[in-house]
Amino acid sequence: MLTPPHSEDGWRYQRPITEWFKCRFSFLYFLETYVFISDEERGVIKFESWPHLVELADTFLTHKEIIILKARQLGISWFCSSYALWKALFFESAQALLISQGEEEATKLLGKCKIIHTYLPPFLRHQPGHEGQALITFPHLNSEIRALSSTEKAGHGYSATLVIRDELEYHPYAEENFAAISPAMDAGGQMIDLSTINKKSLTSHFKERFKRARSGENGAFPVFLSWKERPVRRIGLSLNEWRREMVKKYTPLQLEQEYPATE
Repeated sequence: MLTPPHSEDGWRYQRPITEWFKCRFSFLYFLETYVFISDEERGVIKFESWPHLVELADTFLTHKEIIILKARQLGISWFCSSYALWKALFFESAQALLISQGEEEATKLLGKCKIIHTYLPPFLRHQPGHEGQALITFPHLNSEIRALSSTEKAGHGYSATLVIRDELEYHPYAEENFAAISPAMDAGGQMIDLSTINKKSLTSHFKERFKRARSGENGAFPVFLSWKERPVRRIGLSLNEWRREMVKKYTPLQLEQEYPATE
C-alpha cells in the first residue's frame, strides 16, 4: 500500500500528512503549492501557474494521448517535468520516459525533475535509489524517470506508464520511435507529444500526428498554445510591445515558427 515518505518533520503533526494527500490527489495543487523552478534571470522561483497551464493540468488528467503544438517560452518543459515527477512520487510502479532530440536535451529535461525534487519539502521527497544523468529511481515506490535520446528503438521494451516526447518535430527517428513505444501505450500508458514547429519542412511525424488529431483520426487530443498564452513576456512591456520588438528581430518565417499566433 502506498504510504507517505518518512521525513524529519515527524508524523506526529497532521499538516504534512494532510498536505501529502492533497498533492497525491491533485496535480494542480502539488504544482501551485510546492513546485519551485530555476529561472536564468531570477534564480529559484515558485512555479507560476498561468491560465493555459491550469487548463493543461486538467487535460493531462483527462486524456491518455495528447499532442501539443506550441510557441516557445510558455513554461511547458517545467510543467511536463513536474508532471513526470508527480507521477513518480505519488504512484507505485510509475515509469516515466522523457524522450528528446538528443542526449543533451534529454538529460536537461530530467535535470528539471531533479531540481523540482530538491526544493520540495522533506515530507514530499523520496530518497532516490539511483540518481544519474539519465535516470532517477525511487525504490520505495518502485518508480523511475528515465531520459532517452530519440533513436529507432528508444523506449522499446519498457513498460512505460508515461511517455513525454519533447520537441518531437526535431526527433530524427520520431516515426520509428512511435512504433517502438506504442505497445506500452496500448496497455494503458499515457503519451504526451509536444513541440514547436519547423517551418522549413512541409511534412513530419509531428505535423501529421497533429493534423490527424485535429481531424479526429488518431484518438489523440490536440492542443495549440499561441505566443499570447503567457501573460507577461518581459517585465515592463505589454504583450503588444514585446511582439513589436520580436517583429524587428525575426523574419516573418522565423516569427511564425518560434512564436505562432495561430495553428
